Amino acid sequence: MTVRIILLLKRRADLSQEEFAEYWSKVHVPIVSGTEVVKQHFLKYSQFHVVPAYNETLKKDGVPLAPYDGVVEFEVENVNDFLTVVKSTEYLQKIIPDGLNFLDLNSMIFLAGEGQVILFSQKT
Repeated sequence: MTVRIILLLKRRADLSQEEFAEYWSKVHVPIVSGTEVVKQHFLKYSQFHVVPAYNETLKKDGVPLAPYDGVVEFEVENVNDFLTVVKSTEYLQKIIPDGLNFLDLNSMIFLAGEGQVILFSQKT
């Protein structure tokens, strides 16, 4: 079974949700996907973008919301593959500096675990 690393993200305070999402998906993705150490060790890199309109609908019904703007999921063979990437010179020189352009790096929270599909739709 593979390992999934989840990272909860907050945007920089001076960026709107739209600016954050645009930069993350259009500028940051090519940097991450073009990094050799990422290609060698990550099986999957996916983004989850918070949609403010959806959150507003939930909030009006009293649903408590997490104070994050997005979630990134990394899938790796093992935790050491993830650590190899985030400790690499390439990651530290390319990905982290770009993160400063749109992320509040001090508020990031990591989770590591294994995914399980419990329920799925019969609609296809």
